Formats: sequence, C-alpha cells, structure tokens
Amino acid sequence: FVGVDLMKMSLDGKYLGYQRDLTGGEDYSLLFRDVETGENFGQEIPSVRGYAWSSPSSASSFGSNPTVFYAKTDDSGRPYKVFHHIVGDSTKNDTEIFVENDPSRYVSLYTTRDSKFVIITSNSKTSSEVRAFSVEGERNEVVWEQREGEFYVEHRNGYFYIVTNLEDGVGGGSVNDYCVKRAAVSCPSKWEDVPLPNKETVDPLQDMAVFEKCLVLFRRDFSGAKKVDIVHFNEGKEGDWGHEVEEVVELDFDPLLEKELLHRDYDTNEIDLLLDSGLGEEQLHRYFLKEKRLELIYRTKSTNFSSKDYETIRTFAPLKDEDSITKSDSGIPITLIRRQGASDKPTPLLLHVYGAYGESLTPRFEEGYSSLLSRGWALGFAHVRGGGEKGKQWHEEVGWVR
Repeated sequence: FVGVDLMKMSLDGKYLGYQRDLTGGEDYSLLFRDVETGENFGQEIPSVRGYAWSSPSSASSFGSNPTVFYAKTDDSGRPYKVFHHIVGDSTKNDTEIFVENDPSRYVSLYTTRDSKFVIITSNSKTSSEVRAFSVEGERNEVVWEQREGEFYVEHRNGYFYIVTNLEDGVGGGSVNDYCVKRAAVSCPSKWEDVPLPNKETVDPLQDMAVFEKCLVLFRRDFSGAKKVDIVHFNEGKEGDWGHEVEEVVELDFDPLLEKELLHRDYDTNEIDLLLDSGLGEEQLHRYFLKEKRLELIYRTKSTNFSSKDYETIRTFAPLKDEDSITKSDSGIPITLIRRQGASDKPTPLLLHVYGAYGESLTPRFEEGYSSLLSRGWALGFAHVRGGGEKGKQWHEEVGWVR
C-alpha cells in the first residue's frame, strides 16, 4: 500500500513537500523532493499530520533552504505538537513551537494565501485557538493568539481577515452564524466589521477566500442553496490595493448547482469556480475581476446517459411548528434528481441523509446512479439538521443543544 497526500510547493518553488502513508492506517511521514533533480532531499519526518511552508532561516548554516512547520501526532493519531524544521537539517535541531495537551482538540496549520504568515490552529467542535507566525525576518514570532469561539484567519495587506462566530473579537459574545471581521496586524485584538455596501443579506456565511483584489464569500440561503459574492476592493493611486470595499457582486448561478473555488494565486485577476449539477456534469466558470464579467469556460458531460432527460429540483420536508427555527422556515431541504416532467405519483427513491459537524451534504453523482434513473428511480439528498445548510443554528439544533 502507498498513499500520498498534501502535496505543496515551497514558497520559492524549489521543493515539493508531501505526506506518504505505507500502512493504510493514515500513518503519514513528511518528505521533501528537490524539483530540479527529482530526488528526495533532507530527512524523512515520521508521524506527521499537516505542515505549512515558511521562508528560509538566516540563523542557520542551511540559510538558503526553506523552512517548514509540521504537526506531530500522538499515539492515537491526533495532531498535537508543532515543530519548526529547516529542510536539509537534522530533526534533532527542530524547534518546538506549540503543544496541545487537551485530547479533545486537534492541531492544524497552513500558510496564508499571500505567503506572509503561517497560521496554527487548535480546534475543538466549539472553539478555536489561533496563532499567527510571520514567515519573514530572522525569527518567527507569535503575533496573535486567542482561545474563544470559532474562527478562521487569513491575511491581506497588513490585516487579518477573520471568519468567526464571535461578535467583537477578544472577549466578545458569540453570534448564531459566521460573519467577516478584520483586525490590523499591529492591533490584532481590535476587530472591526468589513463593510459590504449595497449588500443586505441574512444568508448564513459558510466560507471565505482572500485575494489581493477581492474577497470571495460563500453563503447558503435558508433553502440550502449556495451563493457566491465577490467583494471588490478599491485600487489605490499607485496600484496598491486598500481595504475600502468598492462593490459587492453576487454571481448569477443556478442556486441548485454546487460551487467550488479552484485555488489561484493571491494576486490573480481571475477567479475560477467549478459548478456541479449533481447529474455528472461539471461547469468551469471564470470571473474576470477588472471587467466584472463571468464567462463559461467549459462544460463536461456524463458518458452513460443524457442529462437533458433529467432535472434537479429542491423540495422540503415540513417541520412541526415547535421545530421551526424561524416563522418563515420552509422545512428540511431535499435535493431531488429525477426524470424531466415526472408526475407526483409514488416513485422508488434512493435517499441519502447526513447531518453532522456543520458540514453541508453535497449531491454527488456516481455513474452507477444512471441505471436507477433510467428505470424511473429518483435520487434524494436530505439536508437535515446537524449539517450547515441553514447556518450555524441549523447545526446546533441537534445534539446536546436540544
């Protein structure tokens, strides 16, 4: 057995990092490959679950080599301890950065999209602790840490951009759904709202991607349909990009199509989004930031059947009055895939149900489904409480909360 995971290029583009599992038990080792020679380079590091590239360290005889933060696992496979390693040096010289001794919390780490910070998080199901390390300079210093509420951090032009369920940052009360805040690196405890002019919405926020010229916000409305907003920033007189919001553009997509961001460079002028119809078809759409124009680049088709004979619709299973989150609650969203023009008579149904961890159930088409659909079956995906389709409260409506 060989499994390879988490392939990432170093910040200078000279090395490829990757995790390798030779057991099938998700017992990963971290390895590095020299891109120019095609040979592995440096020491293999065992029992690693997650890593993030940083810049070269000038305080070492390996000064021209990049450095990496990595998370070691304990005996149960939980990532809990973070080290700083110089590629090519012995792991005996690695510096211990952080230890999480609480067995209910898991450590993860990543480099911000602009390659300015390494973010180390320690998460439980209800709270996050975040540390940010600058990748530049002789030392990687902790510039910000907090342990309360849930939040995800990115960096842009001297500010942290934060998706959180905290109202006002440090010591702030929690809110039902996630929102976008920002804080200057020079004063990370002072959070402020990101103003979104001409955009009044109550659709729960699910995710955020930060670029030099814009933010990409993913939301779901109360029917569970996914929406995409592009938040444009103003360009300065000398070509620098400030923090004032120029305009918010909601992209015009079929609400039942699932949307996935294809990662691009931080300073990109184009945003690529992959849309899935649930019928084995994918569409690549490209949004041009300068022209504020959306274009369909390509569309794939299912090989086993003609998707034009089928339709994807959204229906709802009613809730009891006392179970409704709001007076306007339409019920439990169900995505149905069926023949075009199907009547309301009873139809065989293959129903998928999942609701946990605040994750949204994404309708995924498998080629084997075409056999059922061609024989009159329907496919259903029930977005029940426990998932994230209607925001954080939809998730918290189950479990210990109720």
